[in-house]
Amino acid sequence: MANQINSIGLTGLKLALHNDFHNQVHNLITGATPEALHIEKQDALYLELIRKENSIVKRQTSYVSTAQLKEMDKKRDNALGVIMSVVNAHRTNTIGSKREAALVLNAVLAPYRGIGAHEYRVETREIVGMLAVLAQETNMAHLQTLGLAEEYEALDMANAQFEAAMSEKQQEEAARVGQTSTDTLELRAGIDGVYAEIVQIVNAYAVIQSTEVIEKFINDVNAVITLVKRSSAAGAATDEEEPETEPDETGSEE
Repeated sequence: MANQINSIGLTGLKLALHNDFHNQVHNLITGATPEALHIEKQDALYLELIRKENSIVKRQTSYVSTAQLKEMDKKRDNALGVIMSVVNAHRTNTIGSKREAALVLNAVLAPYRGIGAHEYRVETREIVGMLAVLAQETNMAHLQTLGLAEEYEALDMANAQFEAAMSEKQQEEAARVGQTSTDTLELRAGIDGVYAEIVQIVNAYAVIQSTEVIEKFINDVNAVITLVKRSSAAGAATDEEEPETEPDETGSEE
């Protein structure tokens, strides 16, 4: 009886093990050469699909820019808090000019209280609006009376740095679009389908026109199948890792 490639249930394998299996098989194909196995046509597509699967094993779910965003958000919230607190404190100042400045600014800033708890992008735009209002000549004079000109500049700078960090995050997201748009089940089915064709062809040639290369390839693939089955059985009792998630983009308390 001709030597044949054994069967294996691929649909039940975890993604990483599924990917490892097909990579190992393709390495064996490369060693034997597609020509010797009569699978030149299938090999090109097989490799293309395996490379796609390589890119989605443990897809990236966190962003390099996340820490920077948190830092910049905290910095701008601190600057915002100082401005609000100082204005509020001076409302009862016994020095008339400072009390008057505080009362005017308190009314100007009233719509912006609590914006530090808003969603990142919303807070960014609200700070831009607040800075524009404070930049008006009369309001800026009041800020200077209360000694808040530097805090104004610090808030402006921190908000600009935050916007730059957000832009970096958007670029990261754009770079991984290929990953997130890939349908894992569809891709796996495609790889398994090409593998099934390869097995069918190699097994057929093992019957009608076997060679030492084909025999060795079959034995090597069967060894991989045995090891993968053992790994799958050993891993069945363990829980799958929880995916890493990004914190909500809602203000400073992330």
